[in-house]
Amino acid sequence: MEQKKIAGFYDDYVHRQIKIGANERLISLFKKLIKLGLNKNSKILELGCGVGIFSTLLAKKITGGTIEAV
Repeated sequence: MEQKKIAGFYDDYVHRQIKIGANERLISLFKKLIKLGLNKNSKILELGCGVGIFSTLLAKKITGGTIEAV
């Protein structure tokens, strides 16, 4: 039961973050990474990925590389 309660908290948190515009900050960072050379074959180590909003954004771009998210 506790696991479902925790999962529900994070699911609600993600939806709140999307509504308040947290994605604007992440999209800005994403665009900077593309300018620095991020491409479909990039290898990414993401530390402190929280609820995974940025990880999901990266996964849409990196189709041939790898993402390690902790």
